[in-house]
Amino acid sequence: MAENMTGDIISDHRERMLNLKKYYPFFRLIDTSFSNFRDGRYDILDMGYIVMAVLRFFIEENNFKEKDVTYPEYLDFLRLILKRDFGLELDECDSKDIADYIFDKINNSSRTQNAKDTIKRRVVHQLFGIDISPKLVKIAKANMLLGKDGHGGIERVDSLKETDKLSASFLEKCGFGMPTVILSNPPFGSGHELRVKSKQVLEKFDVGKVWALNDKGEFFYEKDKFHEGIGVAPEILFAEQYLKWIKDEGIICFVIAKGQLDNREAYLMRHKYLTETQILAVINLHEDTFQPFCGSKAAVILAKKCTPPKDYKIFMAISNKVGQTSRGASVLKTNAEGTPLVENGHLVLDEDLGEIATAYLKFQKGELKESEYRFTISNTDIDKETLSLNPIHYLPKYNEALEKILEIREKDDFDVVPLSSLADVYNGPRFKRPYADNGVTSGDGIRKYFTGTAMTQLNSDNVKYLDEKKCSKIQKAQLDLLTIHKGYILVSDSGTLGRVTYALEQHEGHVATNNLIRIVIEDENLRGYVFQYLKSDLGQSLMLKNSYGTNQEHLEPAEIKDVLVPIPKNRSIIDRIGGTVIKSINNLECSIEQNNKADKMFNDLYKIK
Repeated sequence: MAENMTGDIISDHRERMLNLKKYYPFFRLIDTSFSNFRDGRYDILDMGYIVMAVLRFFIEENNFKEKDVTYPEYLDFLRLILKRDFGLELDECDSKDIADYIFDKINNSSRTQNAKDTIKRRVVHQLFGIDISPKLVKIAKANMLLGKDGHGGIERVDSLKETDKLSASFLEKCGFGMPTVILSNPPFGSGHELRVKSKQVLEKFDVGKVWALNDKGEFFYEKDKFHEGIGVAPEILFAEQYLKWIKDEGIICFVIAKGQLDNREAYLMRHKYLTETQILAVINLHEDTFQPFCGSKAAVILAKKCTPPKDYKIFMAISNKVGQTSRGASVLKTNAEGTPLVENGHLVLDEDLGEIATAYLKFQKGELKESEYRFTISNTDIDKETLSLNPIHYLPKYNEALEKILEIREKDDFDVVPLSSLADVYNGPRFKRPYADNGVTSGDGIRKYFTGTAMTQLNSDNVKYLDEKKCSKIQKAQLDLLTIHKGYILVSDSGTLGRVTYALEQHEGHVATNNLIRIVIEDENLRGYVFQYLKSDLGQSLMLKNSYGTNQEHLEPAEIKDVLVPIPKNRSIIDRIGGTVIKSINNLECSIEQNNKADKMFNDLYKIK
């Protein structure tokens, strides 16, 4: 048993230490005394000792006795400590003063007493919370208690299916249609185990039903059919629950997987928010926001439940830094010499969420100076087909690119067509790679395998090798679909999105990763023209406009097919531009060939293998 306990302690050590940082102020209280309280009358008291005793009391009652601690019970406990360990027998008034003084130190707050009383009166006793986790409920209750709240507004319930189990006192103050503000970070992510498949839950929500759109674009639901097979992402169900629970004119703010901003699954959810609320803000969070515990990309939606105005502005922002690495290590702001900056005695994290919050406040006042990653759109600008709420979809530079394309379309000497009308576009299947044995680089059935990075290298030495002889029939068919030929245009669909490369002679007949979208055009000069276009700022903007994803952003062939390409009606222009591109590629291949010859001559001269 001791061995198991040791193993648990070691395995959980990192998480424990990270959590401990949050409570660091508690461990500074040993430096605090009662010398400034009541003119030093209680200077005999040991603040560190008392605080640790109080914290242990909370833990014992909450965790071991499964008992909720109230403020009066805390007072009784403290009075006992003062009498037993310090010989002080105080009346109720004096002991309450000491208790409040200790609470103020634990809270480590610089607010004035009037401000604290205002917060307690207007905020603390109006806070209610629900969570399914017993552990989190206990922590929340303890935190509320430290705020001098004893009204018991935190309850353990599955808020998707067990709202009838909420206490009468909770429902009396925070029942459906009563909250003025809802703040939520629901469970989300790409894990299949998170998806809700229970009919008992799904039948309560429109988003849990099987739905479709009629010819008029209206929703209808298939009778007694629910998404029990594949399930529904929980955050989509929660998003609808907020609409049911919030008071009219109330504010909803919640975290959601970024993929739900523009994917098909959450289409109905987005429609509900666009028709039943005024969306105030959508903010894409940095990918490391919840690291090191969660790598899912997330966003925040802020909305007001009401009949939305016909035309209003939505604040959008994209966070590019969050003040920490993917492993949870702090990233600090520094000066030109690399020295960390200090403000008000504290090191400053290199993050932009504070700047985004300030920008939103300015937006509310009509004072926002828009920038590339903090901007506004009109609700009428929302993509009518997808109902996308993804800020990336509306980035100003991407909008400018689309506007430019639309301007070109108006000209008589251009046709603007989707890429699919010019090329075959696909990326091939995922498959288990039949690697050749170590050291085998040639022979019957041996083929090079190029990663996305290897495709960009001038020489193909840094590659792995596959052995066709190890393939099943299915694998062989997959291998053929992934085979590339000279002249293929390749676009990376993950990692560094939208990177465009051109397959050379050295790639002919070999295999490339399925993470490269293939663009196949027979017409050589047209191929060169399209290659140059996709590399341009204009082409890149239109491709990246459609990136999506929860854990990692991706591009799909279907999206690349829809990229608009301006084609000059004068064929000689295509031949001149495309021919120049092809000539430069041929020159590059010639250079590679000559360089390889020089390497061989050098190695032969010195007999280097």
